[in-house]
Amino acid sequence: MTRIRWRTVLLCVALAVVFAPTVAWSQGAAPGDATEEQKDQARQYFTTAMAAWTDKRFEEALQGFRSSYDIVASPNSHLMGVRTLVSMSRNAEAYGQAQAVVAEADAAAASEPKYEATAQAAREIVAKLRPLIALVTIVGADQAADAEGTLTVAGRAIERPRWADPVAVEPGEVTVTLGGLPSKQITAEAGGEHRVDFTPAPPPEPQPVVAYDGPDRRMMAYIAGGVGAAGLVTFAIFGGLALSEYGDLEDQCPDKQCPSDLSDDADSGQTFQTVANVGLIIGIVGVVAGAGLFTWDLLDDGSGDEGADGEPVARRPQLTVGPGSAMVTVPF
Repeated sequence: MTRIRWRTVLLCVALAVVFAPTVAWSQGAAPGDATEEQKDQARQYFTTAMAAWTDKRFEEALQGFRSSYDIVASPNSHLMGVRTLVSMSRNAEAYGQAQAVVAEADAAAASEPKYEATAQAAREIVAKLRPLIALVTIVGADQAADAEGTLTVAGRAIERPRWADPVAVEPGEVTVTLGGLPSKQITAEAGGEHRVDFTPAPPPEPQPVVAYDGPDRRMMAYIAGGVGAAGLVTFAIFGGLALSEYGDLEDQCPDKQCPSDLSDDADSGQTFQTVANVGLIIGIVGVVAGAGLFTWDLLDDGSGDEGADGEPVARRPQLTVGPGSAMVTVPF
């Protein structure tokens, strides 16, 4: 394989490792770029690790495969490391590393077909482990954390470029921490997919400010006019009754001398006259007030001069009602 092709392979492997949901292995030289001395060293580590793996000394075997991969980044040594993790029941880590092996072996198989078998074996491990592990996806971490924030899932720090990628975890209680925010816990189920949401709550919408311009002057004008009209109607009715009663008494009381039996009629006439007078006063005040409020509303266009505090002062008419008079004035 040429140097350029192996650089392409290494680029694909690097991308796969960056996005794999577990801790990345250190990478050595690409097999096509490795010197003979590097290949010999990697081979020695690999042989020693295989012997340890056969004897079920898995910690020693895992270290040996990693050391071999650190010198020459062979997909085969990476695959054996995955198998060792499975033997150690570290299924979540093995799942992520197996996905990385699939990506790097597929890239390498484009030039060296022997790695097709490696990619296939890694795929089988991924399929076998999926029902045994759980995937946790973190939502809203970038929005909730500052630039220096850290994300930890099940005790494992996640690199910021991979915060949105599913993280493989072992089933059971899983703690997720993000920066200084309160940690969150979930119960991860084997084969399940879980979401932990750190999306900040949206800020409350500002309450609309409703300006209060005072009572509805036109409505008050209608009410005042209605009261005035009722007063005038009262004046008309009771004034007519008073006049009628006065006419009857005048006919029955020559020289304005009335018999005692007509005293009740005289009292009724006076009562009618009093009610009529009150109705007249209410009618006049109501009609004048209604007219004044209506005129006020028509003339007020909302504009005005600025007062001492810089706020506009409307040129509004003023209604003045006094004893026997009502007046509307407009300032200029």
